Amino acid sequence: DTGHVLNVILANGGLGIEHPVGHVDIYPNGGSVQPNCDPSIFETITTDGLYDGVKKFVACNHLRVLDLYTESINSPKCSFRAFPCDNYEQFKEGKCMKCGSRGCTYMGFDADTSKPPTGHSLVRYYMDTDGHPPYCRYQFAFKVHLSANSKGGTEKSTLFVRLQGSNGVGEEIQLNPSVESFEHGKSYGFAVVSKFNPGKLANLQF
Repeated sequence: DTGHVLNVILANGGLGIEHPVGHVDIYPNGGSVQPNCDPSIFETITTDGLYDGVKKFVACNHLRVLDLYTESINSPKCSFRAFPCDNYEQFKEGKCMKCGSRGCTYMGFDADTSKPPTGHSLVRYYMDTDGHPPYCRYQFAFKVHLSANSKGGTEKSTLFVRLQGSNGVGEEIQLNPSVESFEHGKSYGFAVVSKFNPGKLANLQF
C-alpha cells in the first residue's frame, strides 16, 4: 500500500472524469477518445453481433483501461511509462518527455513502483498507446527547426523519421498526422510512439 491514489482518466467519450482527483492522474492518449475506438455502429454490430457490438461501440473508450491494465501484467518487456505534463497539447508537442522534479510514473501493474515527491498531488501524467494489442509502445520526442531564409515563407509537408540503433532499424514514424504548413525560422515539436526499441541511438533518417 503506497498510500497514494492512482487514477487512470478516460473522460468525455471515455465515460470518465477529466479533472485530476488523485495523487497521480494518468491520461492515456489524452484521456478521451482512444485509438481505434471510432468504428461505425454498423461495423461493430457486423463484427461482434448486436449485443456485444452496441456495447463495444458505446463503451470502447471506457473499457480500454481493462485491456491496458491486463497488458501491463502480461507484457513485462514494455512498460506504460507516463510523463508529467500540464496538458495533452503540450505533451503532443514533445515538451514533456522528461521526468523533471515531479518524476515519471507507470500505468497499470507497476504503478506502485513510483510516486510523486512528497507534497505533490493532483499530478497529471500523459502517455500514448497503440490502438491494437500490444498497446504498449516506445515513446519519442522530436524537435524540428526550419532554418531561416531571406524569402521567408512556409513549406507544406508530412514529416517522417526512421531510427537506427544497437537493436537495428525501426519502422518509419510519421510525425504529423496530415500535411501541415511549417514556417522558416521556427521550431516544431512532436511526441510519437514506435513499436520498435532502437536501443542506443546511432542514426536518424528524416
